[in-house]
Amino acid sequence: MSEYQNTLQYLFNLQNRGIKLSLDRVLLFRKALGFPDRAFDSFHIAGTNGKGSTAHFLDAMLRTAPIKVGLYTSPHLVRFNERIRVNGATIPDDFIVRFTRQWRDFIDEYELTFFETTTLMALDYFREQEVDVAILETGLGGRLDATNIVTPIVSLITSIGLEHTDMLGETIADIAREKAGIMNPNVPCVIGTMPPEAALVMAERAGELTLQLISAINLLHPSNISVIPDHGTKFDLMVKGEKHHLRLNMVGRQAAMNAAYAVAALEVQDHYALDWPEQKRAVEQVTIPGRLQRLQESPAVYYDVAHNYDGFVQLMQNLRALHPERDFRFLLSLSELKDISRLHEALPAEASLGIMTIDDMPMHGLAAWEKALPAREISDYGRNAEAGKQWRSDLRNSDIGIIAGSHYIARYVYEGFNFSLDS
Repeated sequence: MSEYQNTLQYLFNLQNRGIKLSLDRVLLFRKALGFPDRAFDSFHIAGTNGKGSTAHFLDAMLRTAPIKVGLYTSPHLVRFNERIRVNGATIPDDFIVRFTRQWRDFIDEYELTFFETTTLMALDYFREQEVDVAILETGLGGRLDATNIVTPIVSLITSIGLEHTDMLGETIADIAREKAGIMNPNVPCVIGTMPPEAALVMAERAGELTLQLISAINLLHPSNISVIPDHGTKFDLMVKGEKHHLRLNMVGRQAAMNAAYAVAALEVQDHYALDWPEQKRAVEQVTIPGRLQRLQESPAVYYDVAHNYDGFVQLMQNLRALHPERDFRFLLSLSELKDISRLHEALPAEASLGIMTIDDMPMHGLAAWEKALPAREISDYGRNAEAGKQWRSDLRNSDIGIIAGSHYIARYVYEGFNFSLDS
């Protein structure tokens, strides 16, 4: 086993320390590293859904300027290195090895978690690479998330829904308060579409901090959103007082909204002069694996990282727009940490359901699915890539197949379809 592989094994073993909602250890590590986050500007993104896609749209537009841009997102699909990028290039293996070797004793002494460690690794790498600006996606919540040690030039909160209620609170308002924890005094904050009780919490917190709260919808007025089968998504935005027509490579209403959130974040900042036609071209060309990604033409098969109720609702809206009056066959795989009790409301009653599990993470098994969806017949296709292959062989030509769930099933999904991110 190479030193890089040993390093990854060590890092992934840090997940056994669980999730610790506290900034104490991160602040100590940040100080030991010499405050790497102070070496560059940052955009900070939180939200129940859409924050990863919004980060990618923002990254694409910022890179149209003659500046160096860092991007920190999670989780990865296939390789750990995907989490940390500079101008699109993933962090090299040797930095991961070098950073971990240098700081391993500190990480163990203070019992830093996996996400805390990788967050500081990203900040240190961005400083070494002398990025001008970094885009940071929160991991969980906001207020006590490891990324919440930065003072950004813009904060962005994409959406609020029920998630991780055991840690973030049991109501929309509770969760909104946690997400609003990324707000900073005098730093503009852009918010996306969210329930009224969440929007109220955002407004109250913004008032306490005397910051400018900007609704992306009120700023840009996204309209005329339409999904074009096999051709992406069309929509209109009002930018600088003029209506512009955009056509994304990405598919779905939520893709248009996430793009709008990213545009809004750039509209309210004054650090970088950006050319709108260049921004528009960049955002239109973005493609992100795992977001309604078409893996096969006939029968059609999609892979999507929907992993909570709101994500599945959005997924179904897009699928019905793409394939009205077609038969859907799902292969589902969600972590035991995810609440699946409401998915019966999101999944069509007539759809065929199958599940798969993987070796890397405890996933909901057949018994859990049958308890959550007692009126449904559910097939267990087994584990890893073989599960996907077996499910695929059961598809009829008239079916629309959808593999959905945890990011961590991606490597097995792609193996079953001979897809490589490098291609």
